[in-house]
Amino acid sequence: MSIQRIILQVLGYLLFGLVVYAVCVYVMFPYDLLRQRLVDRFSQGTVQVDIARLQPTFPPGLALQQVRIMGKGPHLPEEVVQLQTLRAWPRWLSMLSETKDVRFEGALYDGNIAGEFHYAKVNGEPSWQSAAQFEGLDVARYPLLQQLQSSDKLAVQGRLSGEATATLNARGQLEQGEIAFQLKPAVFVPGEAARIPLRKEIPCQTLKGEVIMTLRQWEIDDLVCQGEDIFVDLRGTVQPRRPVENSVLNIRMELRSDQAFKPELDLIRTLVRQRPSPDGALKFGLRGPLSRLRAVR
Repeated sequence: MSIQRIILQVLGYLLFGLVVYAVCVYVMFPYDLLRQRLVDRFSQGTVQVDIARLQPTFPPGLALQQVRIMGKGPHLPEEVVQLQTLRAWPRWLSMLSETKDVRFEGALYDGNIAGEFHYAKVNGEPSWQSAAQFEGLDVARYPLLQQLQSSDKLAVQGRLSGEATATLNARGQLEQGEIAFQLKPAVFVPGEAARIPLRKEIPCQTLKGEVIMTLRQWEIDDLVCQGEDIFVDLRGTVQPRRPVENSVLNIRMELRSDQAFKPELDLIRTLVRQRPSPDGALKFGLRGPLSRLRAVR
């Protein structure tokens, strides 16, 4: 037997042994312990994360099932987001550096979400950045909207698509975020407890919006509902507070409808004491805490 053939056999056995070892480590890895470590790591500040199950996936990565993100503390929702499945794959070269990059995709409210996480230290403090695209999310399954519907305040139907970016600090707080979305079609049904003079369904063929968020303020750059005989344009700022009723609004609205919502617009004109503009639109502002809003010209 030639030396060359012996060397090839030795290399073959070594390669086979490495593959068997890698497979054994991959399959027998203590994933339940890793699941608990991930839960402990991401549950920071007012954020609580729960993962029902974690297992390996191929290409090498992790598959998470029933991932729930919840709020901790008074006046916070019990559940903010629940993903049916979430698959994540690290960019392996980034694992050798101080920054870490992970791409992900998952199923969320009968729709799809995909994007990337980026971890780094800024001035010695951990910082998380993420970018995501989402498509076909059934908003009626969103926990906060389900709470509004169960309290007979508002029901929302439609499929949500768009993209979002966010930067979180070490305490899990939002430092900067942007979201551009489209809800199509969008249907809003005010309830008896909504405190607005409207009891009919509001159909929007398309609802588009762009929001810039920081820890202290959300800026609504553009939010437009365009329907067959309804037009709503809303812009302004929201300062989130706890409970939600204490959130402070400073927004401008423009409402139009020729026939379908004319009686409701006439009633709103009376309440806000605002005359229609020459083009027939109702334009006014709303300021103050959500529980004590006042209309301004």
